[in-house]
Amino acid sequence: MPDHLFDSEVFQSYIAMIAGSLVLVYLVEITLAFVFGARKRRDIETVFIANSVSNPIVVTIAFLMLHFGVSYAIMNFTIIVMEVCVVLCEGAVYRHFLSGGKMNTFVLSLILNAASFGIGILLDLLNL
Repeated sequence: MPDHLFDSEVFQSYIAMIAGSLVLVYLVEITLAFVFGARKRRDIETVFIANSVSNPIVVTIAFLMLHFGVSYAIMNFTIIVMEVCVVLCEGAVYRHFLSGGKMNTFVLSLILNAASFGIGILLDLLNL
């Protein structure tokens, strides 16, 4: 591993990426979860905790791929695979912990993750 990986500037960039991503995910996914019926405190906490676990893993891997110059084809493929895994894992968590709802929890997970991913891509394209 290169010595410069933990240089102050690189580390600050990583922290900014994690923080920005988490804020976006919390805003989008908790809001949409509420819209789709997650009203109880435990439901909101479940969405919050699920994203607190999954998002930093995906963002860290993406950051490392960017940092080490992995090709965009490999990076995009890896991100798609990771996002599918996140949808499945969060869907399973939601099935177990969310209070009874009429929506399939895997569909809910897909909607929440597609929305936050899409908004993240859009913000990135707009350099925001």
